[in-house]
Amino acid sequence: MHLSKNLFVAGLSLGLILASCGGNANQDLLESTLDSTPTVAVKSDGQTLEIGFRQTVEGTLTLIRTLTAFGETEDHPVNLTWTVIESASQYFNFREATLEGNAVYNVGIIQPLFGTAAVDVTLMMAASMTIATTEYTSTREYLLTINPEPVDYSATPLIPLSIDFARNADGTYVNEILQSASRSDRQAPIIRARGYVSGIFSDWNTSYITSGEYGLALFRTDIGYRDAFAIGDYIEVIGEAATFNGSRQIAWITSIKILPPLGEEPVIRQLNAGNFASTSIANNGQRFRDGSLVRLGNLQFDSVTSGAPTSGPMIGSANHLALRFKVFDGATSYNVAAYLNYRLGVTKRQAIYDLLLQAPVGSDQFLVYQGLMGWSFGPQLMILEVSDFNIQ
Repeated sequence: MHLSKNLFVAGLSLGLILASCGGNANQDLLESTLDSTPTVAVKSDGQTLEIGFRQTVEGTLTLIRTLTAFGETEDHPVNLTWTVIESASQYFNFREATLEGNAVYNVGIIQPLFGTAAVDVTLMMAASMTIATTEYTSTREYLLTINPEPVDYSATPLIPLSIDFARNADGTYVNEILQSASRSDRQAPIIRARGYVSGIFSDWNTSYITSGEYGLALFRTDIGYRDAFAIGDYIEVIGEAATFNGSRQIAWITSIKILPPLGEEPVIRQLNAGNFASTSIANNGQRFRDGSLVRLGNLQFDSVTSGAPTSGPMIGSANHLALRFKVFDGATSYNVAAYLNYRLGVTKRQAIYDLLLQAPVGSDQFLVYQGLMGWSFGPQLMILEVSDFNIQ
């Protein structure tokens, strides 16, 4: 899930050789293309990075990877490669994304710890364009400063995802019965938790982190953090301890920061029909796994239980959909709940629904689900993409 920084910080030499004699017009075309495209590097506040003076960065950077040089007779693709020196790689979290058809990197900035010195870094861009058999190259450098965290969060309790997480003032854990207030209560303790981002809903109200075995929902991640993280990032979250429909959450987020990855990707848990054979087993066994990644086979689609008509297209349906599957253990089957958020969009939801209809209960087709495990009064599959399902 997490992209290795070595892909971006190692093995690139910036001692690039300009084109041979006779290629000055093409070299000038490359230089003018770069000079006339200032938006190749954009900060999370929408301001472009500029050459010639040092700029402070935090949050994220958007780095364009491809441009087009418009020549007199034909156009030429320009590839941009971005690097930082190895000693500065710990402050940059490169990840792939797309933006309006252009390939880009979304780069999360990892701030130094509170109380340490600011870090000066040079972000280097190398451009290459090939015409006929000749490669034309150019470089640009952006001088950046990364400030340390503005607040000391070390005194905020860091709670493992595997336990009920709210603490009393004396450091003991709050009794779960006492910590059953809704996330709207706004009186809960402030806590920290760390994990890999496993899911993001498109409305940005709710996201999920996981340690592999366990997971946790994050509520209200849309306020000021829209571009702060991506699926696969290892992050630390600070906010209020809360519950919602029986699931633990961190709500009303006050801080999200990207951390250097642990070096191991979260485990995808293999589930089977036995996990759903008993309500008590399912509830007690899965409640602290809201947001974990799971794989479950031998599934068939049963019905839409609420939110939309039980037959026909979903086009125009503005409700969240509750779905029911059957998971089979031989001839025995157990119910599995699933959820489709309406903010995934009509097109995506219709594509998911069309795929599910290929493996209805009673047919000879079965589905394999690999994706997010959620919770709402019980375990459920949290479907985000068509690719979460495959025909078995």
